[in-house]
Amino acid sequence: MPFATFGSGGLRSSSDDLRKACPNATVKPGFGIRAMRMDALKDELTYFLVQNDYIKGDKIKEPEYSAMRELTDDDRAVFQEAAGDYKMVKPQPVSVATRKFHGTQYHFRCNAPGPDGSVGPMDVYITQPESGKAFFTLMER
Repeated sequence: MPFATFGSGGLRSSSDDLRKACPNATVKPGFGIRAMRMDALKDELTYFLVQNDYIKGDKIKEPEYSAMRELTDDDRAVFQEAAGDYKMVKPQPVSVATRKFHGTQYHFRCNAPGPDGSVGPMDVYITQPESGKAFFTLMER
């Protein structure tokens, strides 16, 4: 089971790399948390462990995201607050889906430059808690 802290969306690619490097291994769902979110580690790790049957506890059914839709000015403001100054990648949101879960969670579909300079799709997940600043939880290609 991969466990990682990261500055961008490294968990998914790390799990994929493990599967390629160890094709006979069973790679279970991994846990990753952004370095700047370490204050939430205990609660988020416990949630992850329960949801994936690593420890006993009451599972929570996460609601589905809405259908993707055009961005509003409010959506753009949330994206800017959470990811606008992120130096590693400069994703440009093109559509969004939302759900109510621990505040409002956003799934932005974006265009972003890749390591070779070409622009391609990227998904950016952002949470706007009931109070406090919006933060991104994952960026993945």
